[in-house]
Amino acid sequence: MRGSRDFANRQDYAACLQKVFSALNASRQERLDEERPHLGAVPKRPLDSYQRAEVRVSKWSTIRVRKNTYSVPSRLIGARLQVRMYANGIELWSAQTCLERIPRLHGCDQLRIDYRHLVDALVRKPSAFAHDRYRTELYPTHTFRLAYDALQDAHTDCLCADKVYLKMLHLAAKQTEAQVDTALACLLACNAAIPVQAVQHMLDDPAQNPSVVDVQVYDGLLQPPVSVEGVR
Repeated sequence: MRGSRDFANRQDYAACLQKVFSALNASRQERLDEERPHLGAVPKRPLDSYQRAEVRVSKWSTIRVRKNTYSVPSRLIGARLQVRMYANGIELWSAQTCLERIPRLHGCDQLRIDYRHLVDALVRKPSAFAHDRYRTELYPTHTFRLAYDALQDAHTDCLCADKVYLKMLHLAAKQTEAQVDTALACLLACNAAIPVQAVQHMLDDPAQNPSVVDVQVYDGLLQPPVSVEGVR
């Protein structure tokens, strides 16, 4: 089963595991029936399915959990949070309120940095972007990276380029990343300037974006040519 790709989703994988466990446990059913009368009562409430930890949010808006680093919203900088670690995710709690749910990293020294957590603070202090320790994580797609490079080429002042890029990133965080990506790709393809106003205009007026081509219409070009033998 290791390395198998025969499961469409996690639920199918879990169902397969349950069948395997049931088959393994079938041979032990007789002994279980012998022990059952001697077992204690089941707890009235389910046992916690998570482990707890206390963390403090760093000045970089990150936390360290089990030797891995996660970003959290910048408004939480300096706060102490309770972490609930599940098998596949972690929850951040404060004052009996769940603030955030994040997919869990496995292994050590890995990063899960969400630019949406950091962009508000960077917009207020754009000079920090050039030296941000997680800067490579602040390009959501290759298009954003190309747009940043184009801004660097277009502005002699690097800080000015950073300010414009962070405004683009802020648009992606507050509106739709995919639409901002499409708008940037269109401007880059036209070798046009990339002002924030142009991107915002394309978001407000989707008709300005190039239409999506249905590539299936090209399937006909892949058909073998029709023979003309015998045609008079």
